[in-house]
Amino acid sequence: MCTQQFVTYCIYRSLYHLETLWYKDETPIESSGVGHTFNDLWNRTLSLLNADPSHAGRYSCQVSTKSARSTPPVTAVANVTILGKDIVVATFLIFRY
Repeated sequence: MCTQQFVTYCIYRSLYHLETLWYKDETPIESSGVGHTFNDLWNRTLSLLNADPSHAGRYSCQVSTKSARSTPPVTAVANVTILGKDIVVATFLIFRY
């Protein structure tokens, strides 16, 4: 059993209050079935708990402003591959506007 914890960040700066949503394979992370936790009050830090091959997939974070909904959200995407015990590879894609 792999007991590795994989941590990824979604940091975006703004003068407005931000909302960060995480997805795995386009499903909200809370409904994805993978063990996870958020390490801060703003959900900017996603930790995958006990990372194993079931955690592999396309992870994305979507950031939008709470106070200015007319601003389009910003999304960052990472393709996560579990190569074996204690070996995780994440390929990050650029932000999309």
